[in-house]
Formats: sequence, C-alpha cells, structure tokens
Amino acid sequence: MTKLRLPCAVLVLLLCGSEVPAAEYEGWWATNREGCLNPRRSLEAGRALQVEGGGLRARGLSCSFENVVGADRTQIDIACTSREGDRKRLTASLLADGNRLIFRRAGAERGLEYVRCGRPAPIAGGRGRRLAVRIEEAGEKLLAQGEYLKAEEAFGRAIQEAPGYDSAWNNRGFARRLQGRYTEAVSDYSEAIRLDPRAATYLSNRGVALDGMDKLEAALRDFEAALEIDPDHQMALNGRGSVLRQLGRASQALPDLEKAVRLNPTYVVALNNLGLAYRDVGERGKAVEAFTRALSANPGSAFALKERGRIHLDDRRFVEAVGDFTKALGVDPTDRQALNSRGVGYLKLCEFAKALVDFDEALAVEAKFAVAQWGRGLALEGLGSRQPVAAGDERDGLAGQIGLLDEAHLLLRSPVPPALDGGDHLDALGAGRVVRTHHTVGHRHTLPQA
Repeated sequence: MTKLRLPCAVLVLLLCGSEVPAAEYEGWWATNREGCLNPRRSLEAGRALQVEGGGLRARGLSCSFENVVGADRTQIDIACTSREGDRKRLTASLLADGNRLIFRRAGAERGLEYVRCGRPAPIAGGRGRRLAVRIEEAGEKLLAQGEYLKAEEAFGRAIQEAPGYDSAWNNRGFARRLQGRYTEAVSDYSEAIRLDPRAATYLSNRGVALDGMDKLEAALRDFEAALEIDPDHQMALNGRGSVLRQLGRASQALPDLEKAVRLNPTYVVALNNLGLAYRDVGERGKAVEAFTRALSANPGSAFALKERGRIHLDDRRFVEAVGDFTKALGVDPTDRQALNSRGVGYLKLCEFAKALVDFDEALAVEAKFAVAQWGRGLALEGLGSRQPVAAGDERDGLAGQIGLLDEAHLLLRSPVPPALDGGDHLDALGAGRVVRTHHTVGHRHTLPQA
C-alpha cells in the first residue's frame, strides 16, 4: 500500500517502488464490484467516486486537488464545491495498491476503501504531449534534488516537444525563479498565463516573481486577479497579504493572512507573514503567537526563530531572545544577523565575553558589518569596566550605548520571509504543490511557488 504523494507537483502513485502518472489512474472507483455495474448511480448513493487528474467527484461534490500539506507531505488539501454552490475544504490522504484505493480524511483512524472499475483512459494529447509530461516529471525530480539548472533544461525540452503545454512553461519559470532570474521567470509565467488565463496558480507564481523584483504594485495585481478566480487560493492570499504589508498597509494585510492560515494551519510562510503584520500593527503578543505556530509546524524555520527572538529582545525578555537566536544559529551558524542579535542579547545580560565571540563571528562573515563593529566595541568596554548594565538605563556611557545599539539592531529586520526558509524550496511562499489537469490536453502539473 503506497500513499498518493505530489512531490514537485507531480501527481503520481508510488506503486511497488515505481512512479506511475496519476492520469493512468483516472476513472471510477466503487466500494465493491457491484457498484461498478452502474458507477454513476453508485456515486449518487455515496458508494463510488471518480478520480480525475486534478481532483475527484463524490456524492454531490466536485473537488480539485490544491496543495500538498502535512509534515510528511502525504496529505492533500482538497477544495470542493457542492451542487448548491457551497464551497468546503478538506484534507485527506489517498493510498493505492493496484486495483485498490483508500481515501482517508485527516484525523480519521480508518479510511474508505474502493476497488477500481475497469481501466483508466490514456493520457490525451498525442505522442508529443505524453513525452513532454514524462520529461517534465524528470525535471520536477531534479527540482526536488536542488538541481535547478538541470530542471530548467528539462522543462525547456518539454516545451520543445509541446509548445502549448502551459504547465511546462510554469515549471520552467519556477526553476528560473529559484536561480534568482526573475525577469526570465516572469516571461515564462506570462506565457503559461496566456495559454491558460484562468489558472490562479500561474498568476500567483508570477506575482511572487514580481515581488522578488520589488515590483509590488504589479505583484498585487496578479494576486488580486488570482483571488478573483479562486477566493480561497492560499498562495494568492499569502502573497497579497505579504505585498500589502510591504506597502505599509499591514492592517489590510491581516484578513488575507488570517484566512490563509485558517485554510491551512500549517502554512509556515503565511504564519511568518502574519507574525510580521501583527508586529507592524503593534499586536506584539499575537506576533509571538504566530511565529510560535510557525515553529510548531516547522521547528527549523530560522526566520520565525529570529523574528520571535527580536520581539523578545525588544520587550526585554533577553534570556528567551538568546535562546531563539541560538536555535536559529543551529540552522545556519554563519547567519550574521542572528550572531549580531544574540550578541546584543548577551550585552543586555552583561555576558560580555559571549557577546564578543558573537560579534567577532559576525564580523568574520562580513568584515564591514557596522553594527557588529559597534557591538564588539561595547563588549570590549564591558569586559574592561565590569559595570552592570541596568535595564532601561538611559544615562551616557555603556548602558546608553547598548541602548543605541539595540535601536540600530532593529534596522536589520528582513522585510519578508525568505522563499527558501528552512532550506525547503518545496514550501517556498506556498503551502505545497497544486495539481491541475485538463483532460482535453492531457495531464498537467503546476507548482505553487509563492
């Protein structure tokens, strides 16, 4: 029994150790063989479902696979619409073993078991499209391995085989964005959008690239266009919230970010953005809570550790601040900002020798790091004077200088959570991988890249 996983946006079933495109598993599944005699009637009775490349149909519901979620990346965020037009979301795992399929909702001890009715339809679109899909899947594996240039080349070959294959353009844009080549990424995303103007994910992906170019107003337009298509698109909600905050409109950003994490409580980057927005509007306690939630979902989020540590430092919880910066340095021992910030914390605790070590290490990373140079001087002065530094002391001298250093340290904040926070490019600014399929043109994959 193997789980349906969506690594790098490829909807595949891992069957006996070999990867099989999910398009080959499309079709009807029923709770028993009798249900296969009339699968449509069985579907209406709740005893069958129809799996499609980008989603499934169940009794009274039409659903699409949205994002891969969960720590082990085996659960799928599924968006469903009822006949009455009501929208709902659920999280589930799909497990397959030959002609058997198990659908299990998150938190459930047992799942619903189905048997396959007949054989699946082949991938549409002709030999060129089928070959492009296989090449694209190889490129997605390279992305997962961090081989961004090789992945880009693979997606380029897929485009040569099928120039109208929008997903390949989208994925090549992702590979280029991961290399910091935003202009080329925007060009690829734009072609994907031209081929499928209703793909909210493509619009969101282009918005992320435009954000990376500091073209915030253009990025905002893309995120808003994506949300016009899908008001619950998590990546677009996070993207618009992040851009609004960067534009100084944090209070307007909060509803988007709160909705994004409500839809996906383990959406780490949205939680980080939510923490920044709360901080910007002065809700410091809520900011700490948001960063703590991000760390519950991903304990290795250096960004959340540093931002929570800075709030602790600002609010004179120096021991807690040092603890967070120490954990962040466990992720990246050469992070000059974390070294500098922990050095400030040690200064506040009058642990001047430890502060000196941190400032020296920060300067070893960047010799002209002015704030660390200043902190090093204060640490040396503290070692010479051995005078205690009273909290809140604003007099001239060492205590006052440390206060000024603290103010300078505040200027070092990162404006947005890094796209590769924690070293996992699969999370990026998005919650996982989005899968979309048009049966008229064959199996398609899309990568959420916000």
